[in-house]
Amino acid sequence: IVLAFSISSEAQIMSPQASPLSKVEQKIGLSDFSIEYSRPGVKGREIFGSLVPYGEVWRTGANSNTIISFSTDIKFGDVDVKKGKYALYSIPNKDSWELILYSDTNNWGNPAEWDESKVVAKASAKVGELPFLVETFTIDFNGITDNGFNLELLWEKSYVILPVSV
Repeated sequence: IVLAFSISSEAQIMSPQASPLSKVEQKIGLSDFSIEYSRPGVKGREIFGSLVPYGEVWRTGANSNTIISFSTDIKFGDVDVKKGKYALYSIPNKDSWELILYSDTNNWGNPAEWDESKVVAKASAKVGELPFLVETFTIDFNGITDNGFNLELLWEKSYVILPVSV
């Protein structure tokens, strides 16, 4: 009995996730925005061009899909997008990234088979190098005005910025 009790109590011990879940919410203009994503750490690894290869679709975070939702229609870079909930993928490259809104939000990581018909929008984003290390992957809303903001992704020494209009 003691053995059975100790095994069942051990199964209930929880430990922190290696890439903790984060949720960012922001009112911009008249639109409500939300991003849910898991935040991997650098942990001494080379990230872009190695752990996250250049030129390949990346889930833009860790674990399940990074989900972005907004309550009004927006302009994602130069692309008009209807209000809704989308998975955020990216294709990192050394000098620019493609940020992708994908209609299927129920994938763990990348879809088993990429379906181009589910790509709602693709936008080219500028990438720069930071003079300091960002240990934990971060997505943020910055440069907020009544008409839009910059969607920012920061990790390792990379800084990616995409203008979004509301």
